[in-house]
Amino acid sequence: MFLLPFMAASLMIKTSDVGAIISSMDKLKIPKNLSIPIAVMFRFFPSFKEEKKNIKMAMRVRGINFKNPIKYLEYVSVPLLIISSNIADDIAKAAETKAIENPIAKTRYIRLKIQLIDFVYVLAVAGLIVGGLIW
Repeated sequence: MFLLPFMAASLMIKTSDVGAIISSMDKLKIPKNLSIPIAVMFRFFPSFKEEKKNIKMAMRVRGINFKNPIKYLEYVSVPLLIISSNIADDIAKAAETKAIENPIAKTRYIRLKIQLIDFVYVLAVAGLIVGGLIW
């Protein structure tokens, strides 16, 4: 039950377009210095998870076992740190190419409206948080 908001957020990350996320934050008047890092985060974590899965699969193919935790950290953490740096560079380059810091108001193809599911999600998360605090 406690993981429900995190699972819903994970689903939102997988199914939402970054442009839609930025558009919704612009509509909510969230400042750029907060909305841009959130948008980058939405692009970073799915890529990070995919790369971690690829590293583990490559190790299984090579016959490397995960019984020794020190070796596991060495074989997984070091490539993940390097790949994370590359992913962050790629996302930053894409953001600069799209002129994300341009102060001129952007036009969007996606029209966003608050729908019933938005209220249901907010109420569910608020209920879970209040229930967690009370419990």
